[in-house]
Amino acid sequence: MKKFLLLSFLYLGLVSVSLAQAWQQLNDIGSNQRNITVPDFGGDVAKFSISGKTFLVCGQVSSALSNKVYQFDYTNKQWIKMNNFPDALGTPVAFVLNNIAYVGSGYSGTNKAINKKFWKYTEATDSWLSIADMPVARAGAVGFGLQNKGYVGLGTDSTGNHTRKEFFEYTPETNSWTAIADYAGEARSNAMAFTLNGLAYAGTGITSYPASKLFNDFWCYNPAQNTWKQIASYPGEARYHCMQFTLANIPYVGAGVTTNFFNAFNDFHYYVDSNDTWVPVTNFPFSLNYGVSFSNNVHAMVGRGTSGQTTNSKMYEYNPKANQWEFFRESHGVYGAASFAIDGKMYVVGGQTYDLGVNSDMWAYDMATKEWQKMADLPGQPRRYELKGFAIGGYGYVVAGSLNGVTPAADCWKYTPQTNTWSIMDSMPLPRNNPAVFVVNNKGYVCGGRMGANLLNDLWEYDPSLNQWLQKPSMPGIGREQAAAFSIDSNGYVVGGHGPANAVLSDFWSYNAYTNTWQRKADFFSEGTYLASATASSTDGYLMNGRDGKSTVYSTKVWKYDPKADLWSEYTSNPNLPIALGVSEYINGKLYLGLGSSLTAQFNSTFFEIDPSKPTGLQQAIGAEPRLAIESPFTHNPSLFYANLKPATYTISAYDAQGKLLSSSTEKIVKAEGQLELKGLENAAEGMLFIKVLGGNESKTIRVLKTD
Repeated sequence: MKKFLLLSFLYLGLVSVSLAQAWQQLNDIGSNQRNITVPDFGGDVAKFSISGKTFLVCGQVSSALSNKVYQFDYTNKQWIKMNNFPDALGTPVAFVLNNIAYVGSGYSGTNKAINKKFWKYTEATDSWLSIADMPVARAGAVGFGLQNKGYVGLGTDSTGNHTRKEFFEYTPETNSWTAIADYAGEARSNAMAFTLNGLAYAGTGITSYPASKLFNDFWCYNPAQNTWKQIASYPGEARYHCMQFTLANIPYVGAGVTTNFFNAFNDFHYYVDSNDTWVPVTNFPFSLNYGVSFSNNVHAMVGRGTSGQTTNSKMYEYNPKANQWEFFRESHGVYGAASFAIDGKMYVVGGQTYDLGVNSDMWAYDMATKEWQKMADLPGQPRRYELKGFAIGGYGYVVAGSLNGVTPAADCWKYTPQTNTWSIMDSMPLPRNNPAVFVVNNKGYVCGGRMGANLLNDLWEYDPSLNQWLQKPSMPGIGREQAAAFSIDSNGYVVGGHGPANAVLSDFWSYNAYTNTWQRKADFFSEGTYLASATASSTDGYLMNGRDGKSTVYSTKVWKYDPKADLWSEYTSNPNLPIALGVSEYINGKLYLGLGSSLTAQFNSTFFEIDPSKPTGLQQAIGAEPRLAIESPFTHNPSLFYANLKPATYTISAYDAQGKLLSSSTEKIVKAEGQLELKGLENAAEGMLFIKVLGGNESKTIRVLKTD
């Protein structure tokens, strides 16, 4: 965590705060766990189960090979990130012998060379150890374990053109591989295999040389006799890249694709060895290619991959008793939800999720119990990430948003927490998405937003006692969306936003409900802000994260606004992750921040809190003005913050511990408050540095720490 060293020119005493206040992580929304992970894996993964836990290893994500390993916790229904695999692999295989997993073969490296290396995994230490290479390299092979022996076969050889039918047996006691009987069917790759009652079964797949051919035949391997015997073919069309899982010792096979990549299947069957038959079950909800399937013999999950030309992010669990597929929500990460606070609880409504798309969910976080509870869904059509919420008189209100990602909404809904019910209220006169919202004197105000191609700057007042909307004077300046807003006393504040031609705005306005007038306040910093969230205590406003007009990434910074001084200052940043279009609330003296996006493929489900009344890791100068503050430790070029400096020209110099000059610049200060970037320090060696500030008839030196 960064700290700031503050220094006074007129030194009257320095108080060092040793117990710094920082953002504390809460349980993820929709869960009583933290750091719920939704891994981004492709269909070419290796999978194995140990002690009722399933592990997914490597695979291909987009066009890149992965070395990531994830464990699925069936009890808490969540993913856990494990130590990385030693190499990045595509189409690896796995088998388990005595609770030790073995993974190898597949494509390897940036050139995707076909690989023959193997490793074994010990769950207790979460560690990988290299074992003997396979005799030959293979990709798109199958693997299984039987009677403390591992087996790998079929696949494509190192030429990348020829499919093979050889099989090899691994003996862990001697760490050696031995050739066994070849597969009795035709050579193939991207087949699938399972074990049942001491025998192994392998079938389906594709051969591409000299011509493409698909298969639906199956063959059974008997390790005692070292022989293959043909069994009943899979009932559906010939295919490859099938899904397979085992439930209650019953093997299931289904889905897959033809030579036309977009022609996938959704049928599933289970196999009965006693009478050599395949029995159909309910079709998967959609056709599936390059998906993933896994089980621990008690639960079975299928999903991801593609359906036609559409990428699928959903997972389903198969219920054999009901013979149906049940949607499994992997993440509660939400982008652009609405929020409001009532009686010590924070309510989060709607938004866009990773695996559900737009949704109408509402969750309540109880500050006393520190737990989330599912509440009544928002009625009407689900809103994409552009709706807003506010609370008045013990009721919650949700307004605006886009109903299908494009069409702006005007309907307004009222939530009654005592009955956990929603009521439709008077709609806004004009629909919109991404407006700014604040509450003053028990009335809600909606400002700006987007209506189709039009950016708005109008202001509407909602009176819940009359259930009606009344237009107020428009906010001066240009129309905008994605601005942030908060209220203090009788004033509502709107800052930044996205203007025409993707302009990032920095202007800051306050609306006085008594005088019904707007007043321009001190601009936010020149780079502007949008996609931020905002909230306020009774005395200060807080602007959370978002994105500025200069950066290519979202921000972790939190800014504090003092309305009496009309002054912005940097508050303790959220060090965990940047958040855009998240939600923030001030409840019972604490700030809350969470959800949103951090420029990744997945949306955040995390939440954080901080007590703004406690020290924030600052060294505070008592009675000393003007003041300086600088980040310490820092890694690149730190910022120097100043307050109440005399207008003058200042020389700012940096020295290492030996007194060597590292950088020097001359800055003309014209504003009393601001910040400067100290350049030229990104290559400075680790250690203590000294920053000297000379000007305005004063000279002071600040000691800071540089880290790599």
